[in-house]
Amino acid sequence: MRPARVLLGVAALSARPCLTAAQPASAAPRPDFAAVRDLTRRAMAADSVPALAVAVARGGRVVWAEGFGAVDAAGRVPATARTPFPVASVTKAFTATAILGLAGRGRLALDRPANAYLAPGARLASAGPWDPAGATVRRLLTHTGGLTTFARTCPADRAGCGPAQMDTTIRRYGVLMWPAGDHFDYTNLGYGVLGAVAAHAAGRPLAALLRDDVFGPLGLDDASLGLDAVRTSAQRAAALPTRRGTHPRGDPGSFTPGASDGYASARDLARFGLVALGTARPSRGPDAGAATRAAVACAVTPTGGAGRYGCGWWVEPDYHGVRSILAQGGTDAASARLRLVPDAGLAVAVVANAGTLVPDRVIEAVLDALLPGFRTRRVRDSTAAATPSTTQVSGAPVASAPPAALVGVWIGAVRTPHGAVPITLTVSPSGVARAPSGVARGRLGTAPDATLREVELGPADTTGAGPRSAHLGGRLSGDLYVADDAGPGPYDVYVELYRRGESLVGTATTLPGAAAPNGALLSYAVVLRHGAP
Repeated sequence: MRPARVLLGVAALSARPCLTAAQPASAAPRPDFAAVRDLTRRAMAADSVPALAVAVARGGRVVWAEGFGAVDAAGRVPATARTPFPVASVTKAFTATAILGLAGRGRLALDRPANAYLAPGARLASAGPWDPAGATVRRLLTHTGGLTTFARTCPADRAGCGPAQMDTTIRRYGVLMWPAGDHFDYTNLGYGVLGAVAAHAAGRPLAALLRDDVFGPLGLDDASLGLDAVRTSAQRAAALPTRRGTHPRGDPGSFTPGASDGYASARDLARFGLVALGTARPSRGPDAGAATRAAVACAVTPTGGAGRYGCGWWVEPDYHGVRSILAQGGTDAASARLRLVPDAGLAVAVVANAGTLVPDRVIEAVLDALLPGFRTRRVRDSTAAATPSTTQVSGAPVASAPPAALVGVWIGAVRTPHGAVPITLTVSPSGVARAPSGVARGRLGTAPDATLREVELGPADTTGAGPRSAHLGGRLSGDLYVADDAGPGPYDVYVELYRRGESLVGTATTLPGAAAPNGALLSYAVVLRHGAP
C-alpha cells in the first residue's frame, strides 16, 4: 500500500460590518441544533477531544457558532467560536487565495515556472530527464507539479530539532519525482513552495501577505500564519501532547508554512466559506473576495478517485446526493474542516485540537438537520459501503505473473541530501498479484537481502499522461542515513517505482514506526537500471 499522502464555552455570532450579504438572508427560523450539540459532546468524550468549535453559515449569515470543552491543560479556559485553532491543511486554501490574488494583480503568472519566483540556490530540481520548468505555479496549486510526500514534524522536547527556513527545505527536498503534469500527488511540499513563491512575488513575508491581502480584507480577525504575537497561550487552542511529543506549530521558520501552519477560529472559517460561496462579500478588499471564489472554481484535476481537486479545495460531485466543496486538514494533534454545499448556500466549519474524525461526524449531523433527505441518503450510502459485494469470492489473492517490464534485477541508488544509498531489487517472473510471496526482493544500503513486504505489482497506470509502463511498490528495511530530518527511527522504507524507458524511477519514503519520535514521511528519488543477476 502506498504511504499516506495526506493526509482533528459558548459564543454567539452575528453578521459583522465587514461582510455584506450578496443576497437577502433567509427568513426561515433558526434551526434547532440541540441534537448536534448532544452528539458533539458525546463524540468528544468518546474520543478524548479536549476542545472543539463549530460555526454554521447559511444564506449569507452565521446561524450558529459555539465552542465546546477547554483549550488549556487545566481545563479552565473555555473554547469559543473565536478561539484560534491550528487548521493544518486548510492553510492551503488561504495560500491559494493569496496566489490567485497576486495573479489577478499581475504580480505573477500562473503558467510560468515556479522557479521564476524563487530565490537563486533554492529552486526546484529534477530527479529524472524531465524539465523542472514544467512545475508551473498552476500545477503546484493542483498537486500536479511532480513533487511528492513531505511530512516532517519536530517535537518541541527533542534537543536540536528545529524548523528550517523554506529556502533550505526547497534546497534539500525540492526535487521533482515525476514529470510535471503527469499525475496528481498530494504534497505539503508543493504548497510550501507556493508560500515561498507568493512571498517572493509580493516582496513580503508570507505571514504579512496573508494578513494584509487575505485575513484582513475578508474579516478573518482571529486568523494568522503561525501564532499571532498578540495572542496569549490561553487564548489559542494548544495542540495536544502526543506520543511523538508536542508540536511547535506556527513557528516562523516552520517546514512548509504555506501548506499547514495556519490558525483560525471556527467563525473565521465560516466567514471564509461565505465569501467562497459568493453569498457574502467583503466590504474591504474586493480582490480578496474574487481570489477566494476563483480558488473554489478552479477544480479541474482528477485525483484518481471520484473527486476533483481545485486550488486548495477538494470537490465532491456527489457527497450523499449533494455537490460539496471541502477544505480539510489534520495531524495527530489537530483537525479542521470547512465543508461547503453551494446549492444550499451552506458552509459548516469545525475545528478541534486533537487528531480526530469527530469534526466529520459533527458536520454530518449539521447536514442531517439542514438538508432534506440528506440523512436518509447518508445512511443508505454508508450501509452500501459496509456491505460486501456479492461478486466477491473468498478474498484470496489471484495468481498472476508480474508485468514482464518489471522482471529482472534492478540496481541503482536512493538519492538523499547526504549522498547516494545503494539499492537492489529483484523481481521474479511469477507471483501473486497484490500479495506476492517472494516475487520481489530488495537490499537497501548495508541491510541484508529480504523479501519486499506489502508488494504491489501492476501494469501501466493510466491516471496520468506519462509513459509509465508498469509499477512496483513495497516495504523494506534499511537505513537512508537521514536522521537529521527523519529522526532517529525506527522506520521502514516504502519504494514506489515506475518503468520509464529503460529505467525504474520513483521514490523511497520513510515510514516511521510507532516509537519514532518525529513521525516523518520524507521521500527521496530512486533511479534503477537492469543489472546482472
